[in-house]
Amino acid sequence: MSAAEPLPDEAPRIQGGDRLGAWRVQRRIGMGAMGEVWLARRDDGLYESEAAIKLLRADVSGPGLGARFARERALLGRLHHPGIARLLDAGHAEGQAYLVLEFIAGQTLSAHVARRHLPVAERVQLLIGIGQAVEYAHGQLIVHRDLKPGNVIVSEAGQPKLLDFGIAAMLEDEEAGDSALTRVAGRRLTPAYAAPEQILGAPLGVAADVYALGVMLYELLSGELPFRPEHDTRQALEHAVLHTEPRRFAELIAAGQARAGGPGLPPDARLALGDLEAICAKALRKTPAERYASVRALIDDLQCWLDHRPVSARREEWRYRARLWLRRNRVAALAASGVLLALSAGLAVSLWQRQRAEHEAEIAAQATDYLGELLASADPNTHGGKPPTVLDLLERSRAELDQRFASQPELQLRLYSVLTDTYRSLHRFDIALGLGERALALARSLWGERDPRSIEAAMDLAKAYTAQNNPTRVVALAEPLQERVRQLYGPSSDQYSEMIHVLLPAYARLGRFAEAEALVQPGRAIDEALFGKQDFRSLYFSNYVHGLRVAQGRWREAEALLEQIRPGWQTPQAEAEYATYVLTLRRNLLVVQMRRLKDADLEGQARALMAEMDAKLGAANEMRPALQTELARYLGERGEYRRAWAEHEAMDAAAPAQQYETRRLPRQIALLLARALAGQPLQLAPQALAAQLQASTLLVGPNRVEQWLRLAQLGLLLQDGGLADQALAALQAEPSLAGNPPQRSRYEQLLGERARQRGELGQALTLLHRRAAYFDGLGEPQYLPHWLAQLDLAATLLRAGKPEAAAALARADALRPASLPPGHPLDQLRQALGRQDFTASLDGRL
Repeated sequence: MSAAEPLPDEAPRIQGGDRLGAWRVQRRIGMGAMGEVWLARRDDGLYESEAAIKLLRADVSGPGLGARFARERALLGRLHHPGIARLLDAGHAEGQAYLVLEFIAGQTLSAHVARRHLPVAERVQLLIGIGQAVEYAHGQLIVHRDLKPGNVIVSEAGQPKLLDFGIAAMLEDEEAGDSALTRVAGRRLTPAYAAPEQILGAPLGVAADVYALGVMLYELLSGELPFRPEHDTRQALEHAVLHTEPRRFAELIAAGQARAGGPGLPPDARLALGDLEAICAKALRKTPAERYASVRALIDDLQCWLDHRPVSARREEWRYRARLWLRRNRVAALAASGVLLALSAGLAVSLWQRQRAEHEAEIAAQATDYLGELLASADPNTHGGKPPTVLDLLERSRAELDQRFASQPELQLRLYSVLTDTYRSLHRFDIALGLGERALALARSLWGERDPRSIEAAMDLAKAYTAQNNPTRVVALAEPLQERVRQLYGPSSDQYSEMIHVLLPAYARLGRFAEAEALVQPGRAIDEALFGKQDFRSLYFSNYVHGLRVAQGRWREAEALLEQIRPGWQTPQAEAEYATYVLTLRRNLLVVQMRRLKDADLEGQARALMAEMDAKLGAANEMRPALQTELARYLGERGEYRRAWAEHEAMDAAAPAQQYETRRLPRQIALLLARALAGQPLQLAPQALAAQLQASTLLVGPNRVEQWLRLAQLGLLLQDGGLADQALAALQAEPSLAGNPPQRSRYEQLLGERARQRGELGQALTLLHRRAAYFDGLGEPQYLPHWLAQLDLAATLLRAGKPEAAAALARADALRPASLPPGHPLDQLRQALGRQDFTASLDGRL
């Protein structure tokens, strides 16, 4: 957090050591326009790192603001970007509204630059990093509206972090409706960095943030603000912003002076003359439409300057282009005899590239203008007095997209892509996938299947299907493009690396192990070539291989892979830049250990990790339910059926009321099975869920197979032959089952158990022998499933009076996991088998 003008008379009354919610404040670290900033630490031990608590002034805090914070946490929790300080918590306690944000150790942007006396290029790099964070937020339909150096903290490693995004989003609705908050605190702007439309109170879009970035760039390059009126009053400053033009860089550099408290003049300030000054001028246009159409366009121009390429902000003349071409190709130009011919060819290519880039920029500008218009429409007065949610705005956009842009297919395609990504991040796959399919069809109709833009649309859609857990469709989209991507971009390119990252887990999930295995070595080699062997992004490739080993039943190797890269994810840099991925790795390692039924305190570790997920990602995160499901499975495998049922009940209670089908149906089926294993009455009819699953078009592939396997297991457990037969018949019709060895083997076990229930012992023995042979062929024990399969086989051999039953029982005893507690329910069944008492059933036990 950063300091601003002190407001001692209006500051909240709080002392070090006081507690707000789950947080204990330690010391004040700054003052802001809305109140104080304190260093704090979570008092209940669930979040070990320090945090920054922003306390709203007493005259701003109100009784309804705490509820407002709670409603907005789900929206703000979506801002996960290495350049944005995360919102960790928000609340209202003892009349005090507060925000809890990630604490960034470092200096404000101006202080960081001034202390190190950074040259122009490094200042431009910092601005690009800030712009990337702003661009990400715009993609989430959030405009900052108060960008300034004081809201940027730069770490000692040089990583800029943007602050106060959360506050901008939280106060948005209040400001739109002239609330008491707005009347007391005033318009939320800093005049020196505020766009003209902000000062005038006009509707705001992304152009306001582009303007503020332009001011920051101007200040970084010249050491001064673009507008410094003779009288430093707010009125004079606002007048200057509205009616004067920025001072020229040459004048400021010649003066050799810089504003006190600013970033100072760069040592090589003359490099800012020309292109960079033109970039600033374009970003600082009075009219929003005349600025850069998006933050991405501003970033692209800055990157062009770093790469010694033409920038779009400057009118190009042939001498200017020739000078840049010669600078990039000096050796070749001097050595070649046909300089004029080469220059002409280079200019022709450059002009063609410029035309295409300008066309792309125009499409991006139109898309950004439309999204800005959409953001500006978030007025409660036009929505029946109720502030619209992000979903409300998206639905409006989706409803008008086809008709409004029917004559602009490229713009329509760009908006399809934006909406697909946004709905995917909201886990609304029912909408995202339809939009993605339409985007792909439109791209192919415009440019053909092999065009890079069509390939990009196909890969975006494949990622959406990956998130939906539909590997069948992922492979159908990506596999035909694999060789084309390799040829188009090269075998060591980012694009081909991404192709492997998409295909490898999809092949593994489908049981196509040979194809997945063939991608392991090239995938690792590409990532190491791109990032270096010790870079976190290269190390993370082991997670893809771990997924393959899990699917193959090679649990020891899966665990060893993650243990091997553990030092690489425990570094402060990995925790800071890749926090979500680090949580994924920690979860996956814990899951492997739970599946192996290791002796460690796995339940305690799982609960601690779930609490950390909630603290870092918000209570509505998607990672916690996945780990909690595995914890329930672990408890069930230990024979603690009632505790496993309690975990499923907790997940069901915490699930959103309108949860999407691919989340809701699996959760309900798993809960029904847990209740049955715990001997509890069923609250839902299994047949109703089976009918919903039969009708579903969104639950497909291995995920759909998994739900039918659970329903078949439930039918066997309940001795409901009709349900078991319905599920087994549905499984037989699933096209992905035959090629997936793990799921095929589970299906055969259930078929064998059903045959035994019907008294068809010969058929049962054939199927259960296959199940046991499958496990034996994997080369290592498969823990509880392996033990159960062998018990199933031994029980059937006993019933059939086969002499090899004794050997089968001895084999089952050898497979019992040693870490299981004594008195496991399967131990009781084993004792019954020893007495040849078949009144107890093994059917559906796992």
